[in-house]
Amino acid sequence: MIMDFKRFFALKKPCPECPFLKDGGYELAPGRLDSIKRDMLDDDFSNFRCHKTTEQITRKQGVEKHCAGAAAFLLANDRMNIPMRLAMAERVLDLEALKDAIPLVDTTLPSKENK
Repeated sequence: MIMDFKRFFALKKPCPECPFLKDGGYELAPGRLDSIKRDMLDDDFSNFRCHKTTEQITRKQGVEKHCAGAAAFLLANDRMNIPMRLAMAERVLDLEALKDAIPLVDTTLPSKENK
């Protein structure tokens, strides 16, 4: 199946419940955000899908989207994953919108503890 990058990267800013937000957002278990960040940094093929699109009742194929908070985190740390780079090549990833989201998200690198 070929990925629809335009649809997958349609989110331009983190949702109000995004766990990557500095203020507000869904509160994860202690250490979970570091674990997610570490997984994304360790595997360029991985992506983190927006929880709002994965929790939809229908769970239809093609509904999920890349988390804009996660994408902003990766961009801020100069570590765009392969799906992001392919979307750039297709000219469908809005880097300016992601740059605007960077001040909203926790861009700190994960701690080396609990690896």
